[in-house]
Amino acid sequence: MRKLAILISLSFAAFGQTFESASVKLSSTAASSHIVDYPDRFECLYCTVRFLLALAYHIVPPRVIGPDWIVSEAIDVIAAKPPTTTEEEQRLMLKALLAERFHLVVHRDGYYVTAYNLGVAKGGPKAKLANSYAKAVSISKMKGPARSISGTLSMEGLAFALQTPLETRVTDATGLPGMFEILLQWSPEDAIAADLPEARFPSLAMALEQQLGLKLNTHEIKIETLVVDSGWETPAGN
Repeated sequence: MRKLAILISLSFAAFGQTFESASVKLSSTAASSHIVDYPDRFECLYCTVRFLLALAYHIVPPRVIGPDWIVSEAIDVIAAKPPTTTEEEQRLMLKALLAERFHLVVHRDGYYVTAYNLGVAKGGPKAKLANSYAKAVSISKMKGPARSISGTLSMEGLAFALQTPLETRVTDATGLPGMFEILLQWSPEDAIAADLPEARFPSLAMALEQQLGLKLNTHEIKIETLVVDSGWETPAGN
């Protein structure tokens, strides 16, 4: 896969994309991460470099990959900015700040994984429209090798709930509006393959079709990552 190495440099300054002033230093005490975005000030206390890069590049932290120090060292950042700063401008300012203080070299990368679209199976949906929203959603492990999703859910909500057992992205493509009474019960495929007597329910894919009149369509999606090639563990002086 083609990789484009990006040297984040102070060239951002040429376009005015820097904070008015900034303090970046190692955290002096252990604490929980604390981030506050005021109109004229950005604060991220006891934050990791990985978390700061995730903010700057608009990516979730687990997809920032690099040396151990990007997650082991805690950083305090307090930076002043114009009150009219937009989110995009602030991300550029944060990129420039991290480049200046940590001398970072990064590149964007990615990999492909299987994902699913939730659609309507042949024969049409079997889930009943809900009369109320009273039933709480439950995703549970039943006795033995059995699993269930139950409660009042939209199709979008069901697709989101299915991401837990499938361990990947699931998108609603049913086109069905409204809330539905959902009761979905299935057994893991490995339990069915082992012919365990407690595996009394069908596989998840079959359960969706038999119990709710829905199906899973597979496709590949690209997971974007940000890779840290090099940098300084300790930020340069303020």
